[in-house]
Amino acid sequence: MTKIEKLRKRAERGDSEAQVCLGWAYHRGEGVTKDEVKALYWFRKAAAGGNASAQMNIGMFYFFGQKMGLPVRQSYRNAAKWLRRAAAGDEMFAQYTLAGLLQRGVGVKRDAKEAFRLFALAARVGHVRSQYELGRMYLDGSGTKRDARAGMQWLTKAAGAGNLQAQEDMAYYLLKGEVVRRDFRRAFEMASAAAGSGSIKAVSLLAGMYNWGAGVRCDIRKAAQLWKKAAPAGRAEDQYQLGLCYLDGHGVRRDYGKGIGWIKLSADQKHPGAEYMLGLCYRDGVGVVKNARLARKWLGRAAGQGHRKARTLLKAL
Repeated sequence: MTKIEKLRKRAERGDSEAQVCLGWAYHRGEGVTKDEVKALYWFRKAAAGGNASAQMNIGMFYFFGQKMGLPVRQSYRNAAKWLRRAAAGDEMFAQYTLAGLLQRGVGVKRDAKEAFRLFALAARVGHVRSQYELGRMYLDGSGTKRDARAGMQWLTKAAGAGNLQAQEDMAYYLLKGEVVRRDFRRAFEMASAAAGSGSIKAVSLLAGMYNWGAGVRCDIRKAAQLWKKAAPAGRAEDQYQLGLCYLDGHGVRRDYGKGIGWIKLSADQKHPGAEYMLGLCYRDGVGVVKNARLARKWLGRAAGQGHRKARTLLKAL
């Protein structure tokens, strides 16, 4: 008798754990031909007996629905119904997913307090993403009284477990001295960890830290290399900083064409510093042909966003 045949016999006798395992076998196509209809059948059998894992699986079937090749129409309302049952059975992923629906008011009425409660339940038993969400809710005062200390404790826990968003947030707060005392060294450590996991936001933070020598020895070449990596992702500040590097020969060989190109991309996203710099370049003919009309246009846009130097230069044109 094969392993699947033994599992089937147990499932047919009403063993809910075997029913869940058989459902997973059909879902994954392990030892049997992949069949989502049969997977759902066995999950329903187990769920009827109160198996929280099966209830969660049914909830996720409704969460993703037919767009993921599942045999039910996507329905966040039905997903929430099953996830609520699983969450009551201490299924932490169900608690996390249901909390997200409640937080956003998707498929259910928005309820920040209940979302907070569910994130807390999952966080306390080690669910890392719930730890991050719980930390954010404490910091934002959403669903609970604002508590910066508790918020940072949960973010620290999540960051230590490798959560990318927590590492990004921690790096930012430690660098800026927001919520917690400024600590450049720890900010650099957090940003490095997040950047190593592919965070472009963290790469951008590291570029600034290398450029200004915050938490690490100043290294303008390293800063420019990092901005080169970050700028193509489309963030206006990174494009602006890389443009300045090329215009000034800061960590890279001076290249007015590349500098203007990056500055223009940033200015098109309404970055006031980039608008000001582009106006200045058109006024002085740096990397472009002098053009008073375009100089006024870009300086005017920067001035309209409160850029003081742009306002002063605009009066002189």
